[in-house]
Amino acid sequence: LRLKPSDAVRQSNLGYACLLTYKTDEAQKIYEKLKPMDQTLAQELNQEINRQNTDHAATKALLEGYKFSEGKDDAKAIEAFKKAIALKPSDISAHRALGKAQYDLADYSNALTSFQTLVGLKPGDDNGHYWMGLTYSKLNQYEKAISALQESLRLKPDDSGASNQLG
Repeated sequence: LRLKPSDAVRQSNLGYACLLTYKTDEAQKIYEKLKPMDQTLAQELNQEINRQNTDHAATKALLEGYKFSEGKDDAKAIEAFKKAIALKPSDISAHRALGKAQYDLADYSNALTSFQTLVGLKPGDDNGHYWMGLTYSKLNQYEKAISALQESLRLKPDDSGASNQLG
């Protein structure tokens, strides 16, 4: 039995459809069928399966961190947030949550690094600038605190938190 090239494309499309519906086990089975048919399509599908698995694991770690934060266990929350970041370094929610947990533990130096990373990933994040301002203030770097809070206000003019901090 010879398969037509279009059969490989159909299998690949089916694999992607499974991923869209979060059926990674089914997509993995399709990948196994696709390997002998078309190595390139199989490799592309496998990369997407791996990306989705990593995203899922990062989200799970982030949610676990939130759970620990709600329970006031910031040390465990920090571990979970760091795991989420290791899996998905561009996740701004994980950087924000890590920074807030570090801030709550008065680990201002590391909190500042987390908020700086957040702002580096998303310069227009008013909340990141706000938290950076609060953290600079705790580190007695008042000029930088004022600058960060002013940037927060520039990005979100109706931000009463930043406005209150600036007096």
